[in-house]
Amino acid sequence: MLLPKDDNNYDVATDSISRPADAGKLAVSRMLDRSNPNTVPSVRTEDLEVKLTPSADGRYFLVGNPFPAHLDVKDFLKANGDVLAQKYWMVNDNGPIAGSADAEGNWTETTGQEVTLLPPYGAFYAERAEGSDETGPVTVRFTADMQSFAPTTGNDSGQSGTTTTGVRVTAQSEGGQSTAVVTFSESADNDFAAEDAQLLRDESLTGADLPYVYTVAGTTAAAVNRVRDLAQIPLGVFAAEGKSVMLTFTGLDATERAALYDAELQSERPLHEGDQLSLTGSSHGRYFLRLVPAEPTGIAGVTDGEESITVYSVTAGEVIASAPEALTRVEVYDTAGRRVRALNGTGDTVLRADGLTAGTYVVRAATASAQRTVKLVVE
Repeated sequence: MLLPKDDNNYDVATDSISRPADAGKLAVSRMLDRSNPNTVPSVRTEDLEVKLTPSADGRYFLVGNPFPAHLDVKDFLKANGDVLAQKYWMVNDNGPIAGSADAEGNWTETTGQEVTLLPPYGAFYAERAEGSDETGPVTVRFTADMQSFAPTTGNDSGQSGTTTTGVRVTAQSEGGQSTAVVTFSESADNDFAAEDAQLLRDESLTGADLPYVYTVAGTTAAAVNRVRDLAQIPLGVFAAEGKSVMLTFTGLDATERAALYDAELQSERPLHEGDQLSLTGSSHGRYFLRLVPAEPTGIAGVTDGEESITVYSVTAGEVIASAPEALTRVEVYDTAGRRVRALNGTGDTVLRADGLTAGTYVVRAATASAQRTVKLVVE
């Protein structure tokens, strides 16, 4: 390190750097040896309180790591569970990652890792706690024991709960990669719930060429999707126009049976560990995961009733309805009760209503054996 020769002393996190009067060399006191995390003392021993300003909609916060050591993100979220939801989004060298915990503290993460460490002075996104009507700033607490001095494997963060494995779909292109995960739980909600993590896209951090893969939870594009017994789960990807994207499927040992349904070709192909699918540009409403969880899970089978009908909107002006069996009719109503679209099925398992203006709509979708009505927002 080069320092101005006229400077005699610097205060640092652990002590000081000084230049003795009788020598031209710098003397370093109590600096950290990061190569041996077992003997490194805590960089910062005092606790901190920080006020976070929310996004324009009042839901999200950018949380910075104030420590010159790694921050255990899950320890931080657990300690601030009164104001923050148990989920996170961040970007590392491999691309965007996300994670969320269920009510029992069991985490599901796109990385599959049990401990998530944020580098010194890095940042991640957090969400306001579920059920809060507040829209203003929140105060969060950082404690010294949230620090970690080296990335580790295994769950040594002192948290309750475990990390849940699941089926992972990774989208890779020359612009980077992202991963979406689906996991089965007997206590999961088939719709979007606090246990899931919605897809957050921030091209200012990742670049426009990075593909974002997702599955649909209820009406929401999700990076982490816990389901109980759905027969068919929509799978999509946002990608730059004309860019090649490769999807890779892993974690299939969590299933008894796995298949990919192509609604455009009306065909199904079995999925095996490491199988790949090549795409060009974005894809929405064409591909669907058909997964049967492996035993023992406590799940008797998959449902093909009302909950198997999915209605969602991920692109501007478009509503997509899908089901494992042919849709007979889809109707779209505005908030005044006026019917603005009516589509009759002709054996298709996917119907699209496009050209809608931005706003809130009520959509009714039906098959020969079931019907579902949902309310959603179209951008």
